[in-house]
Amino acid sequence: MKDLAERLEKIFLFLFLLAIPTQLGWHFWPEWSKVAGVRVDYLSPVLYLTDIFWWGWLGSRKREDTSVRPYMWGVSLAFIVLNILVAVNHWEAVYRWLRWVQWGMTVVMVGREKLIIKKYLVKIIPIWITVEALLAASQMFLGRSLGGVWYWLGERSFNLNTIGIAQMSFDNRILLRGYGTFSHPNSLVGFLLLAWWIGQSRIEGRKWDSAHTRILIMALTALGVVVSGSRLGWVLFGGLVFYKIVKKRKEGRRAEMGFRPYWTGLFGMLVLIGMVVLMISNSFGGWDAESWQKRVMLNSVAMEMVKDNLWTGVGLGNFLVRLPEYSLDANLWRQPVHNIPLLMLAELGVLGILGWLNLGWRKVKGFLVGLKRDDWICLGIVVVTAMFDHYWITLPQNWWLLGLMMGLLI
Repeated sequence: MKDLAERLEKIFLFLFLLAIPTQLGWHFWPEWSKVAGVRVDYLSPVLYLTDIFWWGWLGSRKREDTSVRPYMWGVSLAFIVLNILVAVNHWEAVYRWLRWVQWGMTVVMVGREKLIIKKYLVKIIPIWITVEALLAASQMFLGRSLGGVWYWLGERSFNLNTIGIAQMSFDNRILLRGYGTFSHPNSLVGFLLLAWWIGQSRIEGRKWDSAHTRILIMALTALGVVVSGSRLGWVLFGGLVFYKIVKKRKEGRRAEMGFRPYWTGLFGMLVLIGMVVLMISNSFGGWDAESWQKRVMLNSVAMEMVKDNLWTGVGLGNFLVRLPEYSLDANLWRQPVHNIPLLMLAELGVLGILGWLNLGWRKVKGFLVGLKRDDWICLGIVVVTAMFDHYWITLPQNWWLLGLMMGLLI
């Protein structure tokens, strides 16, 4: 029986990790998942395929000591109840808090099973990158989704004429930006960048030791990043590649002629970023002309929301519920603010942010002290992209990958 439980645990863990980039799920549409009578995906409770594998992994694991200080549970529970009570949509707040608890448990479980997870990720991350990059490239080439089996992995049905579809142009030719199995190309590029960096920095070994394998995976990552059409993704990927080149040179020979490799690399990175921006401005175009304006307007709305609900926030998951009160623009009210710090502050308030820092500050300090330079880059990828988008805490694939990264780093 013990051997069976251990085997099931490994099977469910492997399937859970393998399924992270998918978004196959069963949506439920209670009345509280609608705003002004219109269904909103972000508010819908969903049972994902990854949830099934996650529950299988959790249920097959042996029980471990998870004791914590009682006052931590008390303070946390008190704030959660308060945050739910102040929310206009109580059920959405309850659902989001349950998701946060699930995410926290995932971080802890990954942290306790790093060795076997790293062993699986040696095989799984190349599969993620290969499948997503080739699928996204095929979508751009065909100008539509592929359908078939890809639909069951989470690919949505779309083409160049779909309303609101992400586009760009090259030499005045309209191109569909690659989605992969994600809800938006920006979400895809964030996933690819973080998955690639985790693979080459945290689990480099065995199959990753081959120079040909590393180059192939990097090339596939580059393909996925390019066809995503994310300008921020292009700049970040270019900077990461340049950093790797400088790092290799530094390992080969130390600073020469009085220059530290760090500063040389920083200067080179800035030059590269400038070249990428110049290339974009001269050859590419076709992005949503109102994208920046929408982000600025949503940021303004978020700050107004924070001002009116400074201490307790509007309730977890309730930003979209309250958005129509602050904006009459129909193009905005179904989108969370594209800035995670603002989104969290608006939903949790000052008490929520300070409470989190107070309860976990010792662990946070210990965690930060133990990070290596490549680990800081993992965090940097998340922090930089989080300033311009919300997918790390609102979309399932990025949400799971973030939890996986945190578990590997603790």
